[in-house]
Amino acid sequence: MYYRVKDNFLLRGWKLLPFALYDMKTHSTCFLDKETFSIIQLCDGEHFVNINELSLDHQGRLNELIKKNIVQECKHSLKLNDNQKYKKFPSRYMSFAQWSITGKCNYKCRHCFMSAPEAKFGELPLSEIKKIINELAECGVYNISLTGGEPLVRDDFFQILDALIDANINVTAIYSNGKLVNNELLDAFESRNMKPVIHMSYDGKGWHDWIRGIPGAEKYAIDAYKLCNKRGFITTAEMCVHKGNKDVFLDTMNELAELNCRSLKVNPAAMLGNWAKSSAEYTLSTKEIYDAYLEYIKQFFESGMKISLMLDGFFYCEKGSKNYSIPYIKYDSKVNYSKITLCGHARNSLYIDPEGIALPCMVFANTELKKKFPNILDKKLCEILTDSYYMKIIDTRLQEYFDCNPECDICDYKNLCAGGCRGLAVIDNNSDYFTKDLAACFFFKNNYHKKIKMLVDSLLTNLDSLNSKKVRC
Repeated sequence: MYYRVKDNFLLRGWKLLPFALYDMKTHSTCFLDKETFSIIQLCDGEHFVNINELSLDHQGRLNELIKKNIVQECKHSLKLNDNQKYKKFPSRYMSFAQWSITGKCNYKCRHCFMSAPEAKFGELPLSEIKKIINELAECGVYNISLTGGEPLVRDDFFQILDALIDANINVTAIYSNGKLVNNELLDAFESRNMKPVIHMSYDGKGWHDWIRGIPGAEKYAIDAYKLCNKRGFITTAEMCVHKGNKDVFLDTMNELAELNCRSLKVNPAAMLGNWAKSSAEYTLSTKEIYDAYLEYIKQFFESGMKISLMLDGFFYCEKGSKNYSIPYIKYDSKVNYSKITLCGHARNSLYIDPEGIALPCMVFANTELKKKFPNILDKKLCEILTDSYYMKIIDTRLQEYFDCNPECDICDYKNLCAGGCRGLAVIDNNSDYFTKDLAACFFFKNNYHKKIKMLVDSLLTNLDSLNSKKVRC
């Protein structure tokens, strides 16, 4: 019998992780042990395999691969496609990239940490954009989202998309303010067999124009949500909360749910860029933010959980679900996690700023720390993802953070907090990667993790009681 890896799977490997399958249907990577991968390599469709000559262990592994629809039986020889054959990339593994392909924008947002549209960030020419795309492909970075600035203002936007397609890089999402989301754009996506998630900001019903600095911005956003829904494109939303709009959350969430928006992420305005220059008086204190979030959780459950909701690192729950999580809580309090990477997100997700600089996340783009990070146009990405200041930072272990912050090492919440969020931390001190995340510190020391549990348990009990009464009626 011949056995063949199905067409949607690519045999891949990276430094330190040499055995993997990349699934082009789900755009996900599955890492395998050496023994299982040796069975995968037998399934090349070219060589006859007598299953009875395999050990019982290898027979079991092969049957499991068939059950999981990774391998198929073939009566005749059928070679793998060239793209499926094993390729090992010369870098450490990176699952995803978020790329600001421009610093330019057609809005004048009060909270833009890039300080657009007057920002020094411009945009790279298409020739250099294509160089970076080639670097991503050569390192096996298969998934990317495009942001800005406003990515749709680029005249060569579709040439960038085509270059990504040619490099077999999947565009998962487009981050936009919505003004340029129209039928022509969606037609262009569909003509390329693409349906990226359209992620748009919606900063509070009645407040969106104010924060975006453009009359009619709210209507443009709503029209874009309606159009995407009509055309079958998934949409998600993000809301920047401040003193002005903190009381319109419920109306905003309900409106987005009616527009069939899949999820809403709420974050406070960051004290960077335009916000720090001109709108700082609208900033909520950490206590004000967290107390508002508790009220939002109450409104979320009582209104029927109509949309998936993420409140910064404070709370996450999917639409219609009773299962929730608290992203701030990282690890079990009784286990030693000192060898775990300080930021799991940064270790797996690369951010590229408008100048081509590789950063742990977008927040770093307007900080002093940015000067230390390498530019992909000056240093090959495979080197950056192997031996560079960037790699050193994203591969930092938790113990190094504790060594820099001995007071955290003896804190009762050390594993729950695990240093908090590096992005939020550098907002407070933008020249030190190992500075404390004061918001996470405040969260745990004021028992907000316990307050969330008590609130949600109470809300769910009340909902169960109400549903029970409805059934009896």
